[in-house]
Amino acid sequence: MGGNGTASVNGSIASSERQYVSHGTYHDPVYGDIEIVEWTGGDKNKSPEESNSAPRMYVTFYKDGSGVNEIAKYGADHKKEWAIHTQPHNSKKAQKKGEAIDGPHIHRWENGRALKPERFSPNDPRIALLQRVQNFQKTKNNHVEK
Repeated sequence: MGGNGTASVNGSIASSERQYVSHGTYHDPVYGDIEIVEWTGGDKNKSPEESNSAPRMYVTFYKDGSGVNEIAKYGADHKKEWAIHTQPHNSKKAQKKGEAIDGPHIHRWENGRALKPERFSPNDPRIALLQRVQNFQKTKNNHVEK
């Protein structure tokens, strides 16, 4: 079994046990299809730690619809390679470790663990990816009947 209710390389999880629901796909002109998922396992917004379908990208939005929580890229081994986080990484613990970052940032993943946060470099194409996904989310929210 994979982390957070996803399937690992060795099998899949019954739909009754999954902690995610899919809300469709966003097609990005550079990165291709990105599955939109929602964590159903509690109050926190989480993304899968392993992908059922590799390679894959996922985006999670905040449960209240206020914006992008995370965009994550998974490799052929079903493991997370990197993730874009939108919330500042500025807790007291992060400040003490010298890892505080205001605003969106990247976490590279290695062996199933997030590495320290990194600022976007000025020419990083993932900045534009985040902007496109944010624009898609705003457009989608504007077309939802209330």
